[in-house]
Amino acid sequence: MPTVRVNAEARVIRPFLVFVTVKYAKVGGVYEGTIWTADIGGSNRRRLAAGNVPDISPDSRWVAFLDRADRLRVVASEGGAQRLLARNPDGFGWAPDSRRLAVVIEGSLVIIDMQTGRRVTIDRGRYNVLGFSFSPSGREIAWAPKMGELTPTLGGYDIYRASTSGGDVRRLTYDRGSYYPVWGPTGIAFARFEPFTRLHPRVELWFMRPYGRGLRRISDQNLAPFAWSRDGRRLLAYFESEVDAHPYAVDPSSGKARSLVERAGPDVSTAAFSRNGQWVLASGERKLVQIPWTGGQSRVLVRGVDEAADWTR
Repeated sequence: MPTVRVNAEARVIRPFLVFVTVKYAKVGGVYEGTIWTADIGGSNRRRLAAGNVPDISPDSRWVAFLDRADRLRVVASEGGAQRLLARNPDGFGWAPDSRRLAVVIEGSLVIIDMQTGRRVTIDRGRYNVLGFSFSPSGREIAWAPKMGELTPTLGGYDIYRASTSGGDVRRLTYDRGSYYPVWGPTGIAFARFEPFTRLHPRVELWFMRPYGRGLRRISDQNLAPFAWSRDGRRLLAYFESEVDAHPYAVDPSSGKARSLVERAGPDVSTAAFSRNGQWVLASGERKLVQIPWTGGQSRVLVRGVDEAADWTR
């Protein structure tokens, strides 16, 4: 695998958006996505790559994405040569060091080092991995593997943690209905459902300390966690539904949760959270909007876009 060289010199990268526009080819209705960057306000649009699902590295220097053949690639945020990392991944996400990515490949959770090409297999050959999250230090990772029959509501999901160098695996939950871990400054938020409910089980939002202690339910409003603010005082969640994923503001200490959109619809999707916890990026009705955490008027940043987006705010 080609090596990605990281420039050790400090570079100042202006805050930016990354988003996707789509079109359908006439022959066979083939879906084609194009990834663009722009200033935070939506101006100075520039084509970055052909593909979808862009994810900006924590240091803002790289964008990981799926190309039109569903291969995982990485490109510098300013553009340039692309690097192929994996084929047909089921999910991917950056480590805090912006050098490694966690990737789910055929049910295995693998961490790939961009500089060296080294791969560490954390968990191998599951039916599915329903969510993973690096610890704030990047030394550990939490994930939710599926064990048993591959059915959506019969259970078998529990959360584990391990060293990102491999080994030291610890099981954190034992209820067979815990998934979507999101590791924050003080602990892990996750979603939980009753494992033997066959039709549309209600999803609850839970919290636990990094070693599985201090379990407590935050909310029973059918919410799943999305991201923490950097100080750990605000938790962005989204409505867990097959047709809706609109954002919710959650106070993890009190459990109070409120929708951040006045009228949720099937096209509303949670896209990103600002690091200071003041702004939420969401997409709906082919618009990319910035929503204040405290409520109030949202601002349209870009029009004519798909739901996949990210930013460095």
